[in-house]
Amino acid sequence: MTPAPVADTNGIVYAAIGPTVFAFNPTTVNTANPQPAWSFTLANSGVPADAISLAVGTDVLYVAARDFFLYALTKQ
Repeated sequence: MTPAPVADTNGIVYAAIGPTVFAFNPTTVNTANPQPAWSFTLANSGVPADAISLAVGTDVLYVAARDFFLYALTKQ
């Protein structure tokens, strides 16, 4: 099951396919060849974990995964 994409207050769209979470900036993405602004692969102890839901907080993206972990992704 792939979670629905979500967007933050800055318009960044987050989507997950399997264990990989992608961030797209719609104002800079090339529609002919869309490339993510960044991506992150969920892995606990080296084992990929499919994302099951996404939620946006203040400056953080929460990702619930099948490995029973809640990932909090922030800008570095």
